[in-house]
Amino acid sequence: GINSNDPDYDSEDSFDNMEKLAEEKGYKYYLVDDTQEIAISYGATCTPDPFIFDKEHKLVYHGRINNAMEPQDTPTKHDMREVLDKLVVGEKIDEWFVPSIGCSIKWKN
Repeated sequence: GINSNDPDYDSEDSFDNMEKLAEEKGYKYYLVDDTQEIAISYGATCTPDPFIFDKEHKLVYHGRINNAMEPQDTPTKHDMREVLDKLVVGEKIDEWFVPSIGCSIKWKN
């Protein structure tokens, strides 16, 4: 995961807090986009805003994880899982962009 939020906007987005969250969730990697250049370059607009690349590093999906509008909602469609399943078996990914659901990125002033 890459965190592009301005930690001065919300202390919950500080490196230390996000590192703890990453450890709790079992994430192997956690990166900080201090300059927010990565978010700008990829066109990220919210958190989370997933991007999936194939083995040739080609973007094959940019979009939501699932259709749950709120964290406590139960999703009925798992968009990202469906894309990953197709990618693993070499199937064509028709819908490569589905707008993400999340909070807006906290941009630096």
